[in-house]
Amino acid sequence: MDGCLLSFLQMSASFYFPALQATLPLIVAEKDLLQLNGWDMNVATAARVTGTALAGLILVYSAIDTLYMLSLAAYIALLFYRILVESDTFYLRILPEQDYSFATEVKVHDTLINKGVKVPKVIHFEHKNHLTGLSLMIMDEMAGQGLSDCSNYMDIKNFENVIYDAGTQLALINQIPVDGFGWIDKNNPITLAGEHDSFKAYYHEHYENDLSLLSNYPFNIDEIKNIRDILETGFKLFDRKESYLVHGDFDPTHIFQENGYFTGIIDFGEIMGSSPLYDLGHFKLHDGESGNKKGFEALLRGYSEVKHLTFHEILEIDIWALFIGLRRLGMIYGRRWNFYHDHLIQTVKSQLTVLNKNI
Repeated sequence: MDGCLLSFLQMSASFYFPALQATLPLIVAEKDLLQLNGWDMNVATAARVTGTALAGLILVYSAIDTLYMLSLAAYIALLFYRILVESDTFYLRILPEQDYSFATEVKVHDTLINKGVKVPKVIHFEHKNHLTGLSLMIMDEMAGQGLSDCSNYMDIKNFENVIYDAGTQLALINQIPVDGFGWIDKNNPITLAGEHDSFKAYYHEHYENDLSLLSNYPFNIDEIKNIRDILETGFKLFDRKESYLVHGDFDPTHIFQENGYFTGIIDFGEIMGSSPLYDLGHFKLHDGESGNKKGFEALLRGYSEVKHLTFHEILEIDIWALFIGLRRLGMIYGRRWNFYHDHLIQTVKSQLTVLNKNI
């Protein structure tokens, strides 16, 4: 076990140190680079001294595996940097996989900004940094904070207004056509393309395995059969020939607000080609997860201001919420049980009730 952790730690360090050296010239002008390198050496020396002392203290009270894991987590976290330049704040992201690029994500950000969607602007992008061989990009800071971080103490009217505005923006995102279904190819900045040619191939990728795992959760045989019947009936009814851009992980965490006003949407690292109603289903599945306020109805009102939704499309949203719940339960199977398992199970069961009445 120690050998595996040490190997991971060394691999993480091999990403971090070259990435740090590649980052410094992006932060300051060339004339200030010598001074910044001096500061970097001084900080690194101080960190080694204090880090060694802290590591010794940790080892007194914890196993060495804990120390390895903390070090690994720290290196991984440093693939995302916050850069302060005078009064401005920027964020540097470094993609750890050498075979992938931010090129497609940059294209999506630029496309969305041109459509009037409030997303962070990409300030700088490198397909492959010459020192690290890794892709990197620097983005503007999104004003405010994520809605999930402040929803509990926000006034309900302001909360719903922010969600409503996010809905109007989401409708614009979901109008961008994609060639194919599933995860977007991260190395194709010319055409937004999904990994599957057909809708059926996309939703069947994990379907049978996820259904088989439901028996390990508190679902009985009749409920599992009911889920299968609803999804198969629903997706035959809504078999889509066209695919559109979806955020892929849309929930209040990625909606930003400042002083009760919507400021934008962040994090397009999980973009997919799918039904334009996928994101609404994802949001409904997670509605109320991180606080005592729910915003789906406000989101739906905002979305409908841009794109009118029919009864059948509302029904499709419920089917997506059920399908995504099934997929998430499959993804987290075997992990230590926590509140997310309970939330998913409760929501999937409630979606079953709704759909049995309407389908």
